[in-house]
Amino acid sequence: ILVLDDDEFDRRHVQRLSEEMELPTDIDEAVDLISLQEKLDSEIYDAILVDYRLSNGNGLDALDIIAAHRANGSVAQILVAGDPTYELAVQAMKHGCDEFLGKDKLNAMSMQKSVLGAILASTKKASAQLNLDIQELANTLANGVSELCLTRMKPTILSILSKTRVLK
Repeated sequence: ILVLDDDEFDRRHVQRLSEEMELPTDIDEAVDLISLQEKLDSEIYDAILVDYRLSNGNGLDALDIIAAHRANGSVAQILVAGDPTYELAVQAMKHGCDEFLGKDKLNAMSMQKSVLGAILASTKKASAQLNLDIQELANTLANGVSELCLTRMKPTILSILSKTRVLK
């Protein structure tokens, strides 16, 4: 799990909570959007906890960076906000967030539930996207084979039609 938070106290808090979860975890840390990009480029994560308020941007910016990343673009994403609002939760979901947590509700149980829920949600999204990609590939192949067959069969069909006219 990658934790993006510019506050060392909050990062340590998440580290302590991860040790209390009934889920074996390794925590990696990023302190800003630049280090987030570096971490994304160097490792593949199962989940990323993103603090909303950052020194060089905000959590929505971070969610966009994650979504655009080739290797970690479909990773489970959890936005954590000190003052959570419904509007922020909606914005987070629009930016690809899988779970939304208020810092006041952050404990080992809620973190474990959010991590597992986010992983499940991101897995479902990735599976749905994979199904779409497979269907698109199948359609492309079917169209290509049809075009190839028609191109190769056209002279034979024309020859048959020509001979049929002669026979008439």
